[in-house]
Amino acid sequence: AARAAVTALAAAEEERRRLHDALRAASRDLRAARDALGRATLATGALDAAAARADLLAADVESALAAFPATVGVGEDPPRGAAPPVSGPVTRPAGEGRGVEVAAPAWGAARAPWPATLRFAGPVAGRGEVAILEGAPGLLLVIAGLARIDRAQGDALLAGEAFGWVGGPPPGGNEFFIDAAADHATIPTQTIHIDMRRDGAPEDPEAWFAFRAERTDG
Repeated sequence: AARAAVTALAAAEEERRRLHDALRAASRDLRAARDALGRATLATGALDAAAARADLLAADVESALAAFPATVGVGEDPPRGAAPPVSGPVTRPAGEGRGVEVAAPAWGAARAPWPATLRFAGPVAGRGEVAILEGAPGLLLVIAGLARIDRAQGDALLAGEAFGWVGGPPPGGNEFFIDAAADHATIPTQTIHIDMRRDGAPEDPEAWFAFRAERTDG
């Protein structure tokens, strides 16, 4: 009888240890699940906040345009064939209502192709710094992907006047002394998006500007 009691006690102790280990494992799993839920909640909140910021930034462009109402169809168009706002070849032509993309030399200036009013200047989600110039009532030029805009919304710009800058990796050494508008193989490039709108309808920027001839369609 004593031996049976000892055996029963040993079995009970083994079962207690097994249950204890199972409870510890379940507790670890519960903590891991709670931590994962917390991270997911934070990530969801961050995504919601980012989406809200994107909506606000996109709305900024529309509100900026509304703040400077244009007289549709009145006024003289600027001349065609002017130098584009940034130098560089077209890497993606216009199509399906979109503008063109240009491989612009890094660190170069963005310039008004003709006298214009800066209708919008500021960041837009996924587009970097965006400038919208009005060259005639209802005729808008959009330049997206800039690193910096130095002029304020509503400013009047002269033809050839710099209003912003193309970004790029930090220049080194003699690159500080290179004219970014020059044809120089060592200068990196940045993608700049250029779009034209007349009374809200898209127009092909290549019909307006004399882009560099070495176009590389993407």
